[in-house]
Amino acid sequence: MLQANLNNYKFNYVENGNGDRLVFVHGSASDYRTWNNQLEYFSKYYHTIVYSRRYHWPNERIPDEEDYSMAKHVEDLEELEKCRRN
Repeated sequence: MLQANLNNYKFNYVENGNGDRLVFVHGSASDYRTWNNQLEYFSKYYHTIVYSRRYHWPNERIPDEEDYSMAKHVEDLEELEKCRRN
């Protein structure tokens, strides 16, 4: 498990494979493990990145009165994409 500090938050993620990048994003009631069964196949053909969104396991829990908006999740995904390009 790798970690990246993005938007003042520490994210956990996994990278595998080579080729074009394919980023997996889980839903609101899960975490990066949602994609475990798909990663072996897709990692044969793509550079896969699967991460746990802000406040999802194994990342830190949501503090009281914290911003949990879709806009914040989009910002995080954009930052992850920028970070992994380099």
